[in-house]
Amino acid sequence: MTRIMQITTEKLLERYAAGERDFSGLELQAERPSDRYSILESYYVMVFGRKPSRRKIMDANELLQRYSAGERNFTGINLKGANISGSNPMEDIFVFDVDLSEINLSGSDLTGAILAGANLSGANFSNANLSRSDLSHCNLTNVNLSYVNLSYACLDVAKFWNTDLSNTQLYCASIIQTQLAKTLVLGAKNFRTVDWTGTKMTNIVLDDGTIINCDHDW
Repeated sequence: MTRIMQITTEKLLERYAAGERDFSGLELQAERPSDRYSILESYYVMVFGRKPSRRKIMDANELLQRYSAGERNFTGINLKGANISGSNPMEDIFVFDVDLSEINLSGSDLTGAILAGANLSGANFSNANLSRSDLSHCNLTNVNLSYVNLSYACLDVAKFWNTDLSNTQLYCASIIQTQLAKTLVLGAKNFRTVDWTGTKMTNIVLDDGTIINCDHDW
Protein backbone atom coordinates (compact mmCIF):
# COMPACT_ATOMS: atom_id res chain seq x y z
CA MET A 1 0.00 0.00 0.00
CA THR A 2 1.48 3.33 -1.07
CA ARG A 3 2.01 5.71 1.81
CA ILE A 4 0.97 9.30 1.10
CA MET A 5 3.32 11.85 2.63
CA GLN A 6 1.86 15.12 3.87
CA ILE A 7 3.61 18.44 3.36
CA THR A 8 2.86 22.00 4.39
CA THR A 9 2.42 24.75 1.81
CA GLU A 10 5.44 26.56 3.26
CA LYS A 11 7.68 23.48 2.93
CA LEU A 12 6.47 22.80 -0.62
CA LEU A 13 7.31 26.35 -1.66
CA GLU A 14 10.74 26.13 -0.04
CA ARG A 15 11.53 22.94 -1.94
CA TYR A 16 10.19 24.41 -5.19
CA ALA A 17 12.37 27.50 -4.72
CA ALA A 18 15.36 25.18 -4.25
CA GLY A 19 14.74 23.69 -7.69
CA GLU A 20 12.60 20.63 -6.92
CA ARG A 21 9.73 19.98 -9.34
CA ASP A 22 8.48 16.44 -8.71
CA PHE A 23 5.98 16.37 -5.85
CA SER A 24 4.06 13.26 -6.92
CA GLY A 25 2.64 11.26 -4.03
CA LEU A 26 2.55 14.25 -1.68
CA GLU A 27 -0.55 15.65 -0.05
CA LEU A 28 -0.89 19.19 1.26
CA GLN A 29 -1.66 19.37 4.95
CA ALA A 30 -4.94 21.00 5.87
CA GLU A 31 -4.40 24.65 6.78
CA ARG A 32 -6.62 27.62 7.42
CA PRO A 33 -7.09 29.59 4.18
CA SER A 34 -5.79 32.73 5.91
CA ASP A 35 -2.57 30.93 6.91
CA ARG A 36 -2.10 29.56 3.43
CA TYR A 37 -2.61 32.97 1.82
CA SER A 38 -0.14 34.53 4.25
CA ILE A 39 2.48 31.95 3.27
CA LEU A 40 1.83 32.41 -0.44
CA GLU A 41 1.94 36.18 -0.06
CA SER A 42 5.31 35.95 1.71
CA TYR A 43 6.65 33.78 -1.10
CA TYR A 44 5.32 36.26 -3.70
CA VAL A 45 7.13 39.10 -1.91
CA MET A 46 10.31 37.05 -1.84
CA VAL A 47 10.15 36.40 -5.60
CA PHE A 48 8.76 39.70 -6.91
CA GLY A 49 9.75 42.14 -4.17
CA ARG A 50 6.20 43.39 -3.63
CA LYS A 51 2.86 42.20 -2.33
CA PRO A 52 0.36 40.81 -4.86
CA SER A 53 -2.42 43.20 -5.83
CA ARG A 54 -5.84 42.34 -4.42
CA ARG A 55 -8.56 44.19 -6.29
CA LYS A 56 -11.74 44.70 -4.32
CA ILE A 57 -14.76 43.49 -6.28
CA MET A 58 -17.42 46.18 -6.40
CA ASP A 59 -20.68 46.49 -8.31
CA ALA A 60 -21.96 49.61 -10.04
CA ASN A 61 -24.54 50.41 -7.34
CA GLU A 62 -21.95 50.41 -4.56
CA LEU A 63 -19.62 52.60 -6.61
CA LEU A 64 -22.35 55.15 -7.33
CA GLN A 65 -23.58 55.18 -3.73
CA ARG A 66 -20.12 55.75 -2.32
CA TYR A 67 -19.40 58.39 -4.96
CA SER A 68 -22.64 60.19 -4.04
CA ALA A 69 -21.54 60.10 -0.40
CA GLY A 70 -18.40 62.03 -1.33
CA GLU A 71 -15.83 59.29 -1.89
CA ARG A 72 -13.57 59.75 -4.92
CA ASN A 73 -10.66 57.33 -4.50
CA PHE A 74 -11.50 53.90 -5.92
CA THR A 75 -8.01 52.83 -6.99
CA GLY A 76 -7.43 49.17 -7.77
CA ILE A 77 -11.04 47.95 -7.64
CA ASN A 78 -12.60 45.27 -9.84
CA LEU A 79 -15.58 46.49 -11.88
CA LYS A 80 -15.22 43.98 -14.68
CA GLY A 81 -18.34 43.98 -16.87
CA ALA A 82 -20.23 46.46 -14.68
CA ASN A 83 -22.86 48.72 -16.25
CA ILE A 84 -21.98 51.90 -14.41
CA SER A 85 -23.82 54.53 -16.43
CA GLY A 86 -27.03 52.57 -17.02
CA SER A 87 -26.74 53.10 -20.77
CA ASN A 88 -27.45 50.34 -23.29
CA PRO A 89 -25.29 51.15 -26.33
CA MET A 90 -26.42 47.97 -28.13
CA GLU A 91 -29.96 49.42 -28.17
CA ASP A 92 -28.68 52.96 -28.81
CA ILE A 93 -29.96 54.03 -25.38
CA PHE A 94 -27.73 56.50 -23.52
CA VAL A 95 -28.11 57.90 -20.01
CA PHE A 96 -26.41 61.27 -19.66
CA ASP A 97 -27.09 62.17 -16.01
CA VAL A 98 -24.33 60.05 -14.42
CA ASP A 99 -21.66 62.36 -12.99
CA LEU A 100 -18.36 60.70 -12.03
CA SER A 101 -16.16 63.75 -12.48
CA GLU A 102 -12.84 63.73 -10.58
CA ILE A 103 -13.19 60.02 -9.74
CA ASN A 104 -9.95 58.08 -9.25
CA LEU A 105 -10.09 54.60 -10.79
CA SER A 106 -6.37 54.24 -11.46
CA GLY A 107 -5.15 50.67 -11.60
CA SER A 108 -8.70 49.27 -11.65
CA ASP A 109 -10.07 46.46 -13.79
CA LEU A 110 -12.92 47.84 -15.91
CA THR A 111 -12.77 45.20 -18.64
CA GLY A 112 -16.05 45.32 -20.57
CA ALA A 113 -17.52 47.98 -18.28
CA ILE A 114 -20.18 50.36 -19.62
CA LEU A 115 -19.57 54.03 -18.86
CA ALA A 116 -21.29 55.35 -21.97
CA GLY A 117 -22.71 58.86 -21.59
CA ALA A 118 -21.09 59.54 -18.22
CA ASN A 119 -19.41 62.79 -17.23
CA LEU A 120 -15.85 61.66 -16.45
CA SER A 121 -14.19 65.08 -16.60
CA GLY A 122 -11.07 65.24 -14.46
CA ALA A 123 -11.12 61.47 -13.80
CA ASN A 124 -7.95 59.43 -13.32
CA PHE A 125 -7.86 56.03 -15.06
CA SER A 126 -4.07 55.71 -15.29
CA ASN A 127 -2.82 52.11 -15.49
CA ALA A 128 -6.41 50.77 -15.56
CA ASN A 129 -7.71 47.99 -17.81
CA LEU A 130 -10.53 49.36 -19.96
CA SER A 131 -10.27 46.80 -22.74
CA ARG A 132 -13.60 46.17 -24.52
CA SER A 133 -15.24 48.86 -22.37
CA ASP A 134 -17.76 51.40 -23.69
CA LEU A 135 -16.96 55.07 -23.14
CA SER A 136 -19.00 56.37 -26.07
CA HIS A 137 -20.59 59.81 -25.61
CA CYS A 138 -18.51 60.36 -22.44
CA ASN A 139 -17.06 63.68 -21.37
CA LEU A 140 -13.32 62.98 -21.26
CA THR A 141 -12.20 66.54 -20.60
CA ASN A 142 -8.98 66.62 -18.52
CA VAL A 143 -9.12 62.83 -18.11
CA ASN A 144 -5.93 60.86 -17.40
CA LEU A 145 -5.93 57.73 -19.59
CA SER A 146 -2.16 57.25 -19.58
CA TYR A 147 -0.89 53.67 -19.61
CA VAL A 148 -4.48 52.41 -19.92
CA ASN A 149 -5.43 49.32 -21.92
CA LEU A 150 -8.11 50.49 -24.37
CA SER A 151 -7.90 47.51 -26.72
CA TYR A 152 -11.22 47.05 -28.55
CA ALA A 153 -12.75 49.84 -26.44
CA CYS A 154 -15.46 52.11 -27.86
CA LEU A 155 -14.94 55.87 -27.44
CA ASP A 156 -17.23 57.01 -30.26
CA VAL A 157 -18.57 60.58 -30.04
CA ALA A 158 -16.67 61.10 -26.76
CA LYS A 159 -15.53 64.60 -25.87
CA PHE A 160 -11.74 64.87 -25.85
CA TRP A 161 -10.18 68.05 -24.51
CA ASN A 162 -6.83 68.13 -22.73
CA THR A 163 -7.09 64.33 -22.48
CA ASP A 164 -3.97 62.29 -21.70
CA LEU A 165 -3.68 59.21 -23.93
CA SER A 166 0.08 58.91 -23.55
CA ASN A 167 1.48 55.35 -23.55
CA THR A 168 -2.06 54.00 -23.91
CA GLN A 169 -2.77 50.68 -25.67
CA LEU A 170 -5.22 51.56 -28.44
CA TYR A 171 -5.28 48.29 -30.38
CA CYS A 172 -8.44 48.15 -32.53
CA ALA A 173 -10.22 50.81 -30.45
CA SER A 174 -13.09 52.75 -32.03
CA ILE A 175 -12.94 56.56 -31.79
CA ILE A 176 -15.29 57.77 -34.49
CA GLN A 177 -17.30 60.93 -35.13
CA THR A 178 -15.53 63.06 -32.54
CA GLN A 179 -12.73 65.59 -32.20
CA LEU A 180 -9.30 65.26 -30.61
CA ALA A 181 -8.08 68.65 -29.43
CA LYS A 182 -5.20 69.31 -27.03
CA THR A 183 -4.94 65.54 -26.60
CA LEU A 184 -1.61 63.94 -25.66
CA VAL A 185 -0.91 60.72 -27.59
CA LEU A 186 2.88 60.36 -27.31
CA GLY A 187 3.83 56.75 -26.71
CA ALA A 188 0.34 55.48 -27.57
CA LYS A 189 0.48 51.93 -28.93
CA ASN A 190 -1.19 50.79 -32.18
CA PHE A 191 -2.42 54.28 -33.02
CA ARG A 192 -2.94 53.31 -36.65
CA THR A 193 -5.18 50.32 -35.83
CA VAL A 194 -7.86 52.64 -34.40
CA ASP A 195 -11.04 53.36 -36.35
CA TRP A 196 -10.91 57.16 -36.65
CA THR A 197 -13.79 57.47 -39.13
CA GLY A 198 -15.18 61.01 -39.13
CA THR A 199 -12.89 62.19 -36.32
CA LYS A 200 -11.17 65.57 -36.56
CA MET A 201 -7.69 65.93 -35.07
CA THR A 202 -6.27 69.27 -34.06
CA ASN A 203 -2.55 69.63 -33.35
CA ILE A 204 -2.02 65.92 -32.55
CA VAL A 205 1.69 65.07 -32.33
CA LEU A 206 2.75 61.48 -33.05
CA ASP A 207 5.96 59.80 -31.85
CA ASP A 208 7.66 60.31 -35.21
CA GLY A 209 7.01 64.05 -35.01
CA THR A 210 4.07 64.01 -37.41
CA ILE A 211 1.54 66.73 -36.57
CA ILE A 212 -2.05 66.05 -37.59
CA ASN A 213 -4.43 68.93 -38.20
CA CYS A 214 -7.25 67.54 -40.27
CA ASP A 215 -10.14 65.12 -40.55
CA HIS A 216 -8.40 61.78 -40.52
CA ASP A 217 -9.66 58.34 -41.49
CA TRP A 218 -6.72 55.96 -41.11
